[in-house]
Amino acid sequence: MQQAVLKQSEGTTRIGTSFVTFTRMENPNITLISLQSLRQGLQDQYGRISLTLVALWCLFVITLIGTHYVISRLVRNMETLQNRLSWRAEHDPLTELLNRRGFFDKAEEITRKGQCYGRSMAIIQVDLDKFKNINDVYGHHVGDLALKHAADTMTSMLRKQDIIGRIGGEEFCIMLPNTVLSEAVAIAERIHTQFNRQNLMLSDGRTVEVTASMGVSACSGTTGCSIESLQSQADKRLYRAKTAGRNQVCASDMDA
Repeated sequence: MQQAVLKQSEGTTRIGTSFVTFTRMENPNITLISLQSLRQGLQDQYGRISLTLVALWCLFVITLIGTHYVISRLVRNMETLQNRLSWRAEHDPLTELLNRRGFFDKAEEITRKGQCYGRSMAIIQVDLDKFKNINDVYGHHVGDLALKHAADTMTSMLRKQDIIGRIGGEEFCIMLPNTVLSEAVAIAERIHTQFNRQNLMLSDGRTVEVTASMGVSACSGTTGCSIESLQSQADKRLYRAKTAGRNQVCASDMDA
């Protein structure tokens, strides 16, 4: 303390929890000393101003943190909402498969890539047999269950790279990338077998037979093709399967 007074004409130093303020005067040669405890220092005018500034700074920091949290949460909610809207724009809410728009958008993308690398591809066009009769006899609720049952049955038989969509009321379309006609027919036959093996079981114990007719088309990577031409050919073969008695697979434009 003494050394500080000798070196400086005025200043503040700390002794324990007390603060000593001194001012050395030349004429007369005296030193004015003020001793304040920490509590006294905080209670005077400058102390109150300091406390107010500290409190305002803490409030600012807390507000900043809270604002960051709120904005981050809003951004996450907006991203979640955007993802949901994007999903709904491309999917059928009942079966959770791609809808017509979503299916053909993805099919077009796969077709373009396939043409670039000269890869083959195939289409299976599917239509549930006598679906109107299911609605008329059991009601539309069971009809919805039949659509879900059909979607699950087909999806369980597909590979990871295959895509499937509900493109109409009881119409479905399956695209098989890197697949020749014989492989596509084998997949269609497995789906057909699974339909016949597994009926729809209702909560009251009744079973509903859900079968499907299918048309299959394919093209090699060397000949080139469009999704429209493939789907059109598969649709014609589906019609042949329907007229031949339903519940079967057709992959030819000629009678067997």
